Amino acid sequence: MTTTDHTPATTRTTGETMNDRIAAITRNAELYKALLKAKQNLPVIAKTKTANIQHNGGGSHRYSYADLADVDSQATPVLADEGLLVDFEMHKSDDGTQILTGMLIHPESGGFKTSEWEVTGRIPQDQGSSITYGRRYLIGILTGIITDDDTDGRQSQPGARPAPKRQAPAADRATQKQLGRLQELARGGVRVSDVMQQVIGRVAAPGDLTEKEAVEVLQAIEQPAA
Repeated sequence: MTTTDHTPATTRTTGETMNDRIAAITRNAELYKALLKAKQNLPVIAKTKTANIQHNGGGSHRYSYADLADVDSQATPVLADEGLLVDFEMHKSDDGTQILTGMLIHPESGGFKTSEWEVTGRIPQDQGSSITYGRRYLIGILTGIITDDDTDGRQSQPGARPAPKRQAPAADRATQKQLGRLQELARGGVRVSDVMQQVIGRVAAPGDLTEKEAVEVLQAIEQPAA
């Protein structure tokens, strides 16, 4: 997932250099001023919906989550009051991967910033779920809105493909104790990959899982929503 700041004539990808980042913020000063005002009134979206994940060998866990419609309906008026809007578009990368792009736009000044979500899933139903999750995730990334520990990916595992493999920095990787506990739960019938997809939006390999992500996944399994 990448985030980019824009003006009509210039595009800069955040993280290229500190000078680029500073320049992007300066060019988009009016957008950030409007966002700062909006953030004072953005609500914490309550988790009002539930979803169930079935585990191998029986049993299930129930998760609470903030629905996309709830996030959109509550965030849009606050953003609109400050002249901001969130929009989305789809395109394909060079390797054919579908990319969902979220855009936070300040029409009055012409400034906007974007963030991208890689759509997963081999069948339309899985892809649709990934897009729904991605839209909600990108709204949060672009605006800072909080969805009360949102844990819903709602992406069915059959047909879904894992995110590209990467290695988490050594200092951030899940501990052996965490990985051992996840393996123990998997042997006990918990579909850990399903929980990962629900909680962190992807299926992570052991070397890819961060300590923070492992905490979130273990908490979702061992402390399910009431």
